[in-house]
Amino acid sequence: MDETRREIITIMRRYASWIKVPDEEFPMKDELRKIGVDSMSVLNIIFDLENTFEVNIPDSMLTEEVFRTPETIETAIRGMLGA
Repeated sequence: MDETRREIITIMRRYASWIKVPDEEFPMKDELRKIGVDSMSVLNIIFDLENTFEVNIPDSMLTEEVFRTPETIETAIRGMLGA
């Protein structure tokens, strides 16, 4: 597991702390709602992502499609980082 995924999982755990599986088993494909992340938490996740990865997420990326699952968030962040 690379550092980008590890950081995203760390952020997700702040808002879905009840998930007690190892990082390798974190539900990356589950919808945020399914893992208990509400809309207020998504706002905090956005701030955490921006601070952690030193990026500015443009308004055009603030969509349900991008913030559907941890995996779609990871894809967006990797795109921004050019990774």
